[in-house]
Amino acid sequence: SRSADIITQHPALDAKEKEILRLRKRLIDLEIASPDNGGQPTQEAGTSGETRFTSTRTEVLRSIRQLRAEIDSSDYHRYIDGLSRFSLTARTRRDYEKHLVRLTPEQYEALADFSTDTPEDMLITGSAGTGKTLVLLEALARTLKSRTPELHLGQPTKTTLVTFTRTLVKYDRYLAELMTPGTLQEADLESSETFFWKKLKEKEPKHTVDYQLIRNLMSEVNDSGLLSDAELWIEIEEFLFGLNISKDEYLDAAVPRNGLKTPLNLKEREQVWAIREKLAEYMEAEGRYSKHYARVRLLHWLESDPGALVTHENLFVDESQDMFAVELMCLKKLAGRSLIMAGDTGQSIYGFINPYRRANLELDQKQIRVLKTNHRNTIPIHNLAENYRRRGLRVGENPGPESYPFREGPDPEIHQMGNPDALADLLAAKARMYISDLGYDPEAVGILCSRTAHLALIAEKLSAVGLASAVVKAGDFEFSRRGVLRLSTLHSSKGLDFPVVLMYLPEMPPVKEIDPPYQDRLYRNLQYVAMTRGMDVVEIFRSDSVGIVT
Repeated sequence: SRSADIITQHPALDAKEKEILRLRKRLIDLEIASPDNGGQPTQEAGTSGETRFTSTRTEVLRSIRQLRAEIDSSDYHRYIDGLSRFSLTARTRRDYEKHLVRLTPEQYEALADFSTDTPEDMLITGSAGTGKTLVLLEALARTLKSRTPELHLGQPTKTTLVTFTRTLVKYDRYLAELMTPGTLQEADLESSETFFWKKLKEKEPKHTVDYQLIRNLMSEVNDSGLLSDAELWIEIEEFLFGLNISKDEYLDAAVPRNGLKTPLNLKEREQVWAIREKLAEYMEAEGRYSKHYARVRLLHWLESDPGALVTHENLFVDESQDMFAVELMCLKKLAGRSLIMAGDTGQSIYGFINPYRRANLELDQKQIRVLKTNHRNTIPIHNLAENYRRRGLRVGENPGPESYPFREGPDPEIHQMGNPDALADLLAAKARMYISDLGYDPEAVGILCSRTAHLALIAEKLSAVGLASAVVKAGDFEFSRRGVLRLSTLHSSKGLDFPVVLMYLPEMPPVKEIDPPYQDRLYRNLQYVAMTRGMDVVEIFRSDSVGIVT
């Protein structure tokens, strides 16, 4: 981009600003030493002190005017001035928080007839930026405020919001505290990992969960001769366990394997199922489960002996499209009354099969609230993200709910370089520009990287230009922390908001060994999610090998 060349002018312009400061100090010294102030300047032969003072002062003023003219006429100054002309909404932390927590009439309307007294499930949906999480948090707060346990003797009374990652738990808690201070207690928000682990612990106190278990066992058990270890891991962990596929469905009904790379006939499916049984037997003997088999075990207890497991009257689920079907099945059975969900399948970045349908959560129209106004993104950001995502849709495929932005803003910029180190240097220079020259607070800037390994490099580059940063996924990080830029991977940015988003894409993360069209969709959804985190500004720093719409 042209701005990549423009940004290189900053060191020279910065030197000129420092020279102006030096010259202004020189003016002050001259004024102090002037004859009018009783000073005694040194007089050269033939030149009076007053004449010498006037000549020097004029020369200094001329130099200041010349330097200022050079700065004001520079491409860099015009670039900053152009960005400053937009009515950006969230440069300071106060502006940012005010923008986040104000519910709109549309969002209030979505809750107009909301009630947790009915057994009907509910889905709040809409594309990125429409405020699904805010509506969900407001519904949760209303439920907690109205809860009267003494009226429900012998009945489930707990209410918890479950979301996909610990980072989102921290962010949702941060938002909730801004919206309704003091309403939420620590136990009212939990990650799905923690929530399911606690529930299964009630039935199997000694069990452990190892997310890498099946992946690590593949080389020992994969005697299929058909699927690679990576393909077999997806087949068993994400398809059979993640969707809770039964033997009858897999073998007798030959359930479609949409998205999976290698076709399998009945005999080949039987081989895969035998490996599945061997792994399940091993895990049960060890009391050590993979992520999704732990959910299968919990579902087994919920169907055969729920006992005291069902302690919740309602469960709220944020980013529900990224839950696997077996997780939604468990949540449905754990909710004594109803599930209230927020999600959009167009933003799914983990699963490649619609989880709602598989979990029998197909809702009718009166159970769905659709938000259509994009309050987060500017029109240029919205258009870039939507055009990019929709280009990956198959002919005739439903693009999902429409949304409509209304705020103007600068066009997103895309910088392309072959050198990842130089790309990182440019990103750091741009981050400094947004903070020093455009007045954004450091915490308003989010830097999203395609791999975890890139975070340390970016932190080092930022430090070199005098900027402190913190990784949002770190255990001790809190979103209320001030004075540091936020660093995240693309995946961990899900559900977050940043006034300024800088995406560092020297490469894309590896995705699952699935059918190429589904693989492409996961890539597009991931970049779509990252782009739509930006409220005012999005800039993309990519290598030649990373494809994105221009």
